[in-house]
Amino acid sequence: MHIKIIDDKGRITLPLRLRNKLDLEPGGLISLTEKDGGIFINPEKICTKCRTETPGSKVLEAFEILSPAEKDAVIAHLLKGDRGSGNG
Repeated sequence: MHIKIIDDKGRITLPLRLRNKLDLEPGGLISLTEKDGGIFINPEKICTKCRTETPGSKVLEAFEILSPAEKDAVIAHLLKGDRGSGNG
């Protein structure tokens, strides 16, 4: 168990050991699920066939200029499409 303090913006820092174990990198995608009075954090991928060897790709650079609301909409759309298509 890890006990963390939530900062004034609602952020926490995930321990390095957990980030390494789950292969979470800066800019990585996670999902938060509320269940049974707790919050579950799960690593997510936008697609299952994405190449991960090329960080800093043009897509990620373009994503960074979006507003928070636009980012949320893109992520929701991509996750819905990846889970719904069956071909990731």
